[in-house]
Amino acid sequence: MEKKSHFEEAKDNPLFKLDVVLMFLWIHDKFTYTIDEIHNGVLTEINSDDNEISLILKKLDKDGYVTTFAGDKFNPDTETTSYINQFCITFDGKIFLKQGGYNLEDIRFREQNTKLETLKSDQIKRDEFLKTLTIWIAVGSVLSAFYYSIEIYKEFHLFLHQHDLYWIWETIPKRTK
Repeated sequence: MEKKSHFEEAKDNPLFKLDVVLMFLWIHDKFTYTIDEIHNGVLTEINSDDNEISLILKKLDKDGYVTTFAGDKFNPDTETTSYINQFCITFDGKIFLKQGGYNLEDIRFREQNTKLETLKSDQIKRDEFLKTLTIWIAVGSVLSAFYYSIEIYKEFHLFLHQHDLYWIWETIPKRTK
């Protein structure tokens, strides 16, 4: 299988297709376009058919970047009028393209996700460090409490022996069961 060039891959990218259709509507002087006119205008830049162009226009309309108008088309051969949707770019669509369009929005979104993942990873590392530190502090506190309890006990008995105060100890009433 032959590898596609970056340009060929871009022609199949849905975000690129959205940007191309929106750019087509903005660049050209005409106010409204039919699906056929849009398809013919972007045919060289993207790989798509009328059905896909219709889906792209629905997405752009849903996002508020394109407005759909119901227009009529007169066929001189049959002398009949048929109704056809026409599309034009909105002011929000122009602003969106100025800010980079769907491709740049996707890049920003991916960068934000990467930053969030990095922050989550760093937070997990800090949490693990704090858990370990807390455990060591708790163990150290227990050991020092045990050590100082022994020291206090030794000092107390030394004091009693030096001052011959064991008689006080004997005067304390003992419990009997």
